[in-house]
Amino acid sequence: MIKKIGIIAASGDLPKEILENCYEQGIETYYVNLRDIGNYQNPQIATKYIESKLTNVGKILNFLRENKVNKIIFAGGLKRPSFTSLIPDLKGMQLLARLQKLKKGGDNTIFKIIFKFLEEEGFEMAGVKDIAPALLTQQGVIGSVEPKMKQMRDVELAKDIAVEIGKMDIGQAAVAHEGSILGVEGIDGTDALIKRCKTLHFKGKGGVLAKMKKPDQDDRIDLPTIGIKTIRNLDENGFSGVVLEAGNSIILNKSDVIDLADELGIFIYGV
Repeated sequence: MIKKIGIIAASGDLPKEILENCYEQGIETYYVNLRDIGNYQNPQIATKYIESKLTNVGKILNFLRENKVNKIIFAGGLKRPSFTSLIPDLKGMQLLARLQKLKKGGDNTIFKIIFKFLEEEGFEMAGVKDIAPALLTQQGVIGSVEPKMKQMRDVELAKDIAVEIGKMDIGQAAVAHEGSILGVEGIDGTDALIKRCKTLHFKGKGGVLAKMKKPDQDDRIDLPTIGIKTIRNLDENGFSGVVLEAGNSIILNKSDVIDLADELGIFIYGV
């Protein structure tokens, strides 16, 4: 059983949910809020807390070592910074030197380099599956709204295309409607994909969004995630539902998301 964990907190609600889940389990938490990125500052339930710039890698590692933490989870969203705008410390310079050698590759490639660097520093990387499995999506219909038979064709199509673009480390999401693919996720993210597809497709509710883990993705980081904002965005842009990979995706604020989706008539389906 894990007794203590270091949480490196980027943007969004996932760091908060992981922290609360650890607190309920009695796991000691050593929380690093990334300055100007993380949005959950000085949480009272954390065992210890610091704030640090992303590039102050030495400061972060020293904090974890001083508290005898050897397991780390990286949680939340992280936009790729401009290397020329960063002012790193010595450890940060060593990590950036590796990242700058990248000629190609998406977020998955970047995180693999970061994880390898941290493992070489003596830390073990953990994921949501290890720390807070209750946050993962379950199989089948989630909530009270079920996809109709004709929508299941779009569920399967969107799912398959999301997996294919994931193989190329492009994105995690795709949109289908009436047997056609309307769009795939790019660097602009899922919300932009949803809005972009609205201009191409259906009257009334119709489109299906699929979010799937990339086949070669390290499942300790950046699992496909939806939340309240996703459901509202789907509703505002005429979508009928969302399909997620069971066991490899996350629903933030799960009970609230399910209640809202039920109210708006949007299905959530785990495959």
